[in-house]
Amino acid sequence: MESVQVQKWSGERPARRFDWETVSIQDAMRLEGPFRCPECFQPVRLHRESSDGSNPAHAEHRVGSRTCSLSYSYE
Repeated sequence: MESVQVQKWSGERPARRFDWETVSIQDAMRLEGPFRCPECFQPVRLHRESSDGSNPAHAEHRVGSRTCSLSYSYE
């Protein structure tokens, strides 16, 4: 997964509300969550790049999804 959605404040008071914004994994690493999948909207967990560089920074579903094409459990 190359991008995720992060919940952020939008609007001005008193009509401020949380809204979802799609961001890259690199940008998401600098933010606090919650994060969700941009396709199925289920919660995801962020993973940093491996120390040897063999695995890039990415996000994975907290619970595998058989219906989301961005999940490792997709059939």
